[in-house]
Formats: sequence, C-alpha cells, structure tokens
Amino acid sequence: GYRTIGPNSWSLEYKINNQAWYVNYSVDSTGKYTFEFVDPAGAKRTEIYTRRGVSTGVSAASYTGGMMATESIVSIFGAGMASATRSATVTPLPTDLGGTVVRLIDSAGASLPVPLFFVSPTQINCQIPPGASPGKATLTIGLNGALAGFGDVTIDTTAPGLFTADASGQGYPAATIYRYRGSSLVGTEPVTHFDTATSKVVASPIDFGSESDTLFLVLFGTGIRYRSGLNTVTATIGGTDAQVLYAGAQGSFVGLDQVNLRLPSSLRGRSGDVDVTLMVNGKTANTVKVNLKGGSTIPAVTWSMLKLPDTGQTGHYGTIFGEDSDYLINVPALRNNGDGSLTDNITGLQWQQGDGGEMTWDGARSYCDSLVLAGRDDWRLPRMHESFSILNHNVVNPATDASFSKTGAEYWWTAEPRADDATRAWATNSGGGAGPHPKSETVSAGGTKKFQARCVRDATPGLSLTEIFRDNLNGTVTDARTSLTWQQAEVADKAWDEAIRYCEDLVLAGASDWRLPNIREMVSLVDSSRVRPSINTTAFPNAPLALFWSSTTLVNQTTRSWTVDYTLGISSYNTKTDKLRLRCVRGGS
Repeated sequence: GYRTIGPNSWSLEYKINNQAWYVNYSVDSTGKYTFEFVDPAGAKRTEIYTRRGVSTGVSAASYTGGMMATESIVSIFGAGMASATRSATVTPLPTDLGGTVVRLIDSAGASLPVPLFFVSPTQINCQIPPGASPGKATLTIGLNGALAGFGDVTIDTTAPGLFTADASGQGYPAATIYRYRGSSLVGTEPVTHFDTATSKVVASPIDFGSESDTLFLVLFGTGIRYRSGLNTVTATIGGTDAQVLYAGAQGSFVGLDQVNLRLPSSLRGRSGDVDVTLMVNGKTANTVKVNLKGGSTIPAVTWSMLKLPDTGQTGHYGTIFGEDSDYLINVPALRNNGDGSLTDNITGLQWQQGDGGEMTWDGARSYCDSLVLAGRDDWRLPRMHESFSILNHNVVNPATDASFSKTGAEYWWTAEPRADDATRAWATNSGGGAGPHPKSETVSAGGTKKFQARCVRDATPGLSLTEIFRDNLNGTVTDARTSLTWQQAEVADKAWDEAIRYCEDLVLAGASDWRLPNIREMVSLVDSSRVRPSINTTAFPNAPLALFWSSTTLVNQTTRSWTVDYTLGISSYNTKTDKLRLRCVRGGS
C-alpha cells in the first residue's frame, strides 16, 4: 500500500486484523521530515525530524541548485564539513583534502570518489566525477572517517552555468573580448575591471572600433562540454542572435568550459548593458550582461595595398562598351628585382618570384615565417586579397604574370581560414579564382591537389585609414582602401550584357560614370571574416546571399564571365546568359 501523494510526499498503508493504518510522510529541501500516523478511527499523531548534516549542492558558476552535469564544477554548502580551509595544489585533483572526503552515489548505484578543489567547514568546491550516470544521486561528505553531511542532486549530461566576474552568478561575466582585424588578432580586452573607489567589479564598455574589426566574446562556464552538438548551443546578445563558434572544454582547467560567440555587428550603434543568454541542449544558463560603448573610438586601420591593380585583361569579348578591358585605371606593373623577388609597383608589395612548393597550410605559414630571401626575413603568407591581386585574368593555368616563375601549382594558400570552419583555408587558384578549401585537399595532407606557398612582404607601410567604408547617405558607399564608390543597393537579376548596359546608363548621386566592376573590384568587397553574407552588412544592409556579375570574361571560355558569390565570397564564373545580381561602381585610383 505504498504510493506517492504529492511532490516529495508519500503514504504507506498497512493492515492489522483487517483494519487500515497509515503513515503519511514528506520531506522538504532543508531536510525536515514530517510523519503523520493515522489509526483506523482517523486519529492523527504528527512527529517532525530534521536530518543531521544536510548539505546543498549548486553549480559553482551560476549557484543554481538541483541539476548538475557530469564533470561540472559544483559548490556544496553545509556545516562541519572540514576541520580547516584547504585548497588543492596539484592535478589530478585529490579526493581527500585535509580529511574531507566526498563520494557520489549515482543512479546506477556506483559510489564514485569526488575530485576536490577546495574545502572549508561551510563550503566545498568539487567536480562531479567523470562517468557519473544520469539521474538521481546522493553526495555524502565524510570528515576523518565520520559522516559529516549528505544531500541529493540530479545528474544530467548538461547543466550550463556561466561564471561571473564577482563570483555571484549574476551581472557581468568572467569573459574576454578578442578583437580581429581581417584574419589578424589585434588584441584581447576585458569586459570588467575592479573599481578601487567603490571596491566593486564594474563593466569595461565594449568598443566595436573600426568597420574592419570583428569582435568575439569568450565566456567561461561549466556543465556545457557534453552538448549533443554545436547546433544545440544558441546564444543572444542584446536580443540579437550571436553565432556560436565553439562550446566545449576549456582544456587547461579541470571542469572549466568555454563558449566563443561572434558579437553581432548590428549592435555597433547600441550602448549600455545588454543581456547575454546561452542555451545548451534546451537548458538555459544564468543570464549575464555586457556593456556596449555608444559610438566608437575608431583606431587606425592598416591596409597593405596602396592601390588596387587592374585585372590585366586586354581582350574584347562583348558587343557593347563597358567590359573589363574598356577601363584602364591601374595597369599591372611588376618589377623584377633580380634577387628572386618581384615588386608590385601598384600595390607596393614585394613577392617571392617562385614559391615554396607543395605543402600543408600549417607548413605554408611556417615556411613563409622562416623564409630569408632578397636579404629580408620578414616574409609572411599573404592574405586572400593580396594573393588575388597578382592573378592575371588575361591568361589561365597559371593565371599569373609571366614575371612569376611557373611552378606547377594548382592553388596557393593564403593566411586566412574560413570564418566559420577552421578546417578550411582561403586559396587562390591557377585558373584565376579564389575560395576556401579543406586543408586536407593538398597532397601533403593526404589529398590529391597541389597547394603551394608564395610569400609576400610589406615593402611599404601601406595605407593608414580611420575607416574603410563611408556611407555617403545618397545611395552610395565609398571604400577608402580603393577609392571606389559603390552603388549601395544591389540590382535585380540580369544577363551579363544587360548588366553592363545598366551600369553604363546609370545616373546615381549626381554621377553618370558608373560601370560594371571587374573581378578584382568585386573581390575587394569580400569580407573573409564573415559568411552568409561575406560582405560588410553595415555598409551594404540586407546584402543577399547571391551571385554577382563582374565585367571580366573567362578568357579560355569567352561565353562565360567571372562572378562572386557573396554567401562565402567565392569567385568563379557563369555563362553570360545567366540571370545574376549586379552592383555598379565608379572611380578608383
């Protein structure tokens, strides 16, 4: 006659001489048991007991109780749990710290020793043991061989909690901002600091900085590592979806997990505190806040190329004026230095004349970093735009100027990984295109294609800019790197000759010298730090994931023209009768 009658409440019925007697009992979170004895006549007697040494377990990050995750960091609160305050000084963590021992009896009945970070009479910090079975479990605390406390917990695969800077489980997170400019890490910045005047942890406002800066928020927590997949981890910052790039073990500290979020560029104009929410496998972590700085202190932006070269295309393949070869702005000009290097008189970059041969992506970076050539040791693997700047779209296989040595390369590695997939890196190819490729495609990594390394160095300081894109507030945007002015809104699908005619006839912002951009100009808009779309969406709002025409013909298949797909930024080619998007351009220097 045993049954449940309510939350944490039960009843036991038993009979003597066919007369029913009852014991009703319940227990609350403080460990108080209430027993009610009922005789056959209905008379009741109540007794109350409080169990000795009850302890409460919570997430050490969020201080949320009840649910714990395997390998997560937890705090246990109680009394008389240690004879003195002690901290672990070694890893693996000890399971006996000054005579205090904690064991977890999991749902499968296994008794597991618990690794200990810290013990004191009133608090223990520890880790849920690896291998603990999900379900109801009990923690027992022993001190010098005697029972000092116990408490009930529930074990699950995930129970996300985020650490906060003031160790309260609320407010500002224990977190860091990583600032990238292109593919280069500019620096790291805290999101909080200690204010000596108030003796409190206060926010360090996040400055979005230059348009070319991409910011990542790195959060630290626990109970996250066993998420079922990265797609089951979602986050918002200020109510805006934030891309989750990593969620898993931090790797250096026991039980500590890390979550990497890309700060949405749409928050650039906001200021003040905004909420950061994280959900893992359908469970929500404690909400934390970051502070955004209104406006931006724009630092200088360095751009390595002085000017954007023309494509080198000289042939005429259309029936109307406006194709690539009809506009000459910066005709390619390479100077042979006679020492195994070439200087690009347009961009100011100095290039290795040959290349280092076939190698892995990691090998290519190391090769260029250690290269000594032409009396210089400051060579590096080029960025995507730099490598694309030496392609010659008047020839193919290889699509490079004759000044460069022919090395049999099919692809040339660049220094930039794909923004959303670190297993892929950007490369230019001997046919004249560019795109992110699996690092495993090259022969040295077990693939079948020849990816090689051609190094570059900065022979000039390049350009120092305070901004890249300027919205002219008249339907146009000017790129300070190239001095090109762009039509801000894209134009609906047209065939290639229709696209040329449209731009030649366009009158916009008081100007009539618009044209269809060449492939080098189209690629200059590709932002390799972004995907879907791979273009600056502050300068070009609502930019579509679509193919766009260039004015450059594929010289060995003249019924096709070069295009850019701004989903990932890949440059390829399409048949000229296809209907694609376009964006007109003017100017340049």
